Amino acid sequence: TAPPVAALFSSTPTTAPPVAASSIPTLAPSAPTPATPTATLPSAPTPAKKPSAEGVLEYLCEEQDHLTDGIKSPVAVYLRSLYKGFSGYRHQAIIAAVALAVGALCSWDGPRVWQALFTATMVAAATSLARIESEAWKLDMVSELLLMFQAAFATGVAIQSGFDGFQVLFGTVVGFMGCYGIGEWARGVDHYVNGFALLWYTVGAMLGALVLTIWQRPVLVTLGPLLGGFLVTSGLESMACLIAGAVSKSDIAVLPKLHEPWIHIARDLLFMIGPGALAFHGACAVLATIVYRTTVEDDRRFPAVCCLVASIVVAATVAAVKGTWWVVCACLVWAVTTGLATYRQLGMLQDWVPKTLREVVDDFGTNGFSSFKSGYDNLPSNRKDDNEARAADYPFASTISASGLGTFFRRSQ
Repeated sequence: TAPPVAALFSSTPTTAPPVAASSIPTLAPSAPTPATPTATLPSAPTPAKKPSAEGVLEYLCEEQDHLTDGIKSPVAVYLRSLYKGFSGYRHQAIIAAVALAVGALCSWDGPRVWQALFTATMVAAATSLARIESEAWKLDMVSELLLMFQAAFATGVAIQSGFDGFQVLFGTVVGFMGCYGIGEWARGVDHYVNGFALLWYTVGAMLGALVLTIWQRPVLVTLGPLLGGFLVTSGLESMACLIAGAVSKSDIAVLPKLHEPWIHIARDLLFMIGPGALAFHGACAVLATIVYRTTVEDDRRFPAVCCLVASIVVAATVAAVKGTWWVVCACLVWAVTTGLATYRQLGMLQDWVPKTLREVVDDFGTNGFSSFKSGYDNLPSNRKDDNEARAADYPFASTISASGLGTFFRRSQ
């Protein structure tokens, strides 16, 4: 019988039964044994030795029966590896500086920075995945660098060639993750109604794809400052921890723990309200866009800013109840940065006219999937003269709907 599991980790020495000398493995050649007259069965074929490295493809093949397990999921394995890399990186000041710089750019002009930021993020993800694979297969340094360069180059060219298509995929992933984060109730209902949880995730994926295609420009105006304020705040908190750790040895109440990695600070700040934080912040950004569109006051930006900052205020309230005062101070900085940046960027949406559902259907019937364009060629500028010149060059950019443009071309023929 097999020993109990507790005995495997017990420190008490146990007396092992005597082992025959013939059963001990050795590298020395064994002496020839005399042939016995009894018949013996043919030995089973020795299985082929597996490679010492285990990459993603081999992992998928071996763990195909456990892919639905959150621990053995390939995505979870990759995210844990990425999280471990950020946590163990020695130069945390570099990560904080990069977060601060990217956050400042998103806060200044979110829609214009989004394409470059999305491309750089996907290239970095592909490069890190190639590095993990090369280390798993124990490639030499030159081969590892070549594989990383090939992955980065191919990913960058693919995104630039079909940026709008990647936005559909990204919106689908974000919507799926958002509904999964707040889908505990759906998973409970799934025990009684099979497939209900997957239906809930599918609805979120479709909504995410639609938001980042039809309403991409106005949503980026609200999501850009929200993301920028978060990166700026986490970068400042990380730098403050490094500076405080250099001059002091005791923790400060309004700062995280000294020498805390940036990824830990960002995690605690973002998920203070629970696993549904991504969905909650995204819903507030979409709600701010809707409020900005439906408000009839002279200054429509203030109500929209209040809706967007509401998610940060809720996070600060939860942190105050828990007694995490450094998160309260960080949420204050996050809210101020996001509010000011959103108020400024919403001023660039004065000429925005959203499409109705009928216009979207007509446009899709006429142009197919090419109708889902991001419109990065006609983004507004911070300078008024540039916007007027662009409006003169593209008179039908924002004033003629899909059905109206089709009627215009039919009359011209």
